[in-house]
Amino acid sequence: MIPKLEKLGRPLVPQINGFPVAFTVALTQLNKPIGDHQTIKYDHVITNLGYGYEPGTGHFTCPLKGLYLFAVTAMSAQSPTHDLYTEVVKNGARVTKMYSTPTSSSSTTSVFLITLDVGDMIWVRTTYQHNQIIHGDNYDTFSGTLIYQMS
Repeated sequence: MIPKLEKLGRPLVPQINGFPVAFTVALTQLNKPIGDHQTIKYDHVITNLGYGYEPGTGHFTCPLKGLYLFAVTAMSAQSPTHDLYTEVVKNGARVTKMYSTPTSSSSTTSVFLITLDVGDMIWVRTTYQHNQIIHGDNYDTFSGTLIYQMS
């Protein structure tokens, strides 16, 4: 497929305003208490090409229609009573669920492909479990990239 794209004169990486759409963010606050259905607002922006990720809301807003690849890692704080239940949502509807047990600060990762339209939003939030504590300290990350632009 790559040779065909080169022959068409299209960039190999879909772009907006000359930049690819890609982001990676992390949560730095250590052992952050988090409530039910609370959006995780990743505060350390490592990469935000195309400016789709908004640190103030924790949402990625799709700037170009296409096929996207996302990866999310969540780690529970080490505590005998604080499991961590998280989910990735698209426009408020669940896409994937994750669970992390509190023993030994375990982590969970979800990697998935999804088609998005301009304006669709993707974010990570907790589910229904009370008294959750997310580990932070850059162990919790959220990344996404446009891998194929659609018309």
